[in-house]
Amino acid sequence: METLFDTSAFAPGKRAAAWRDALCGNYVTVDSKVFDQDNYFGHIKQSSFGGINISQTLACAQVIERTRRHLGHLEKDCLYLQMPKTGIINVTQRGR
Repeated sequence: METLFDTSAFAPGKRAAAWRDALCGNYVTVDSKVFDQDNYFGHIKQSSFGGINISQTLACAQVIERTRRHLGHLEKDCLYLQMPKTGIINVTQRGR
């Protein structure tokens, strides 16, 4: 897999903001709230198989929100499927 983004290239205090920008640039526009600004880490790796891109992300705990104001920013015609290897993921929509 090719590394598309790695927070280690940024100063510790700038990694969380860089991570949010990487999520928005590689996936969809979101807000990301991290719990430890000074020790944040994350990377995105990707492989392509024909017309399918498979990416792997590893990052610290965070809260990601995609709100109504983000919906107008989807420039891509694609489908995202998330398959967590470890950790806990909670998805809510309209409070449910």
